[in-house]
Amino acid sequence: MPQALDFMRPIIMEMCNNIGQYENDSTVIDNMAVMQKISVLLDDLLIDLDDSFGDSTSPSPLPKDIAEFMSLTETYSSVFATLRLQRLWITRYQTTVEGGTVEDDAVLGCFKGIVKWMDGCLVKLRSFAASLTRLINFWELSEDPPQDWHRLFLMQLALEDALEQPK
Repeated sequence: MPQALDFMRPIIMEMCNNIGQYENDSTVIDNMAVMQKISVLLDDLLIDLDDSFGDSTSPSPLPKDIAEFMSLTETYSSVFATLRLQRLWITRYQTTVEGGTVEDDAVLGCFKGIVKWMDGCLVKLRSFAASLTRLINFWELSEDPPQDWHRLFLMQLALEDALEQPK
């Protein structure tokens, strides 16, 4: 899965670069369709992410299934990198929308749906970030953390990048 997500990132980067060519309605519609398809794929992965620590009121900092969680760190990192690029695209296209140059109601509606979806993702990411920080802090003090637990730091960096407001 991480490789599939890595394949999508250059596509999103190209879309970010093509925003200036959005006078052509078919380009805008095609890019919106691509974003929606990527969002559907990420939704499936975010369900697992959201459920990895279980109930947020749990006193335990550990994920429900440590082995599964650790096996998904690379996938989650790729999801976060993809979300970061989607946020960049949203930010850049938002400038066009706010400039009043977008007149097609269908395009505006689709864009608003993508923004709303991203807002929901950010809520999940912030919750996950808090749980991940608790886990890292716990394993830093532990005498017997999992062998590959240091990969969580890389995942945390990707997550922080995804949560940071694009410029």
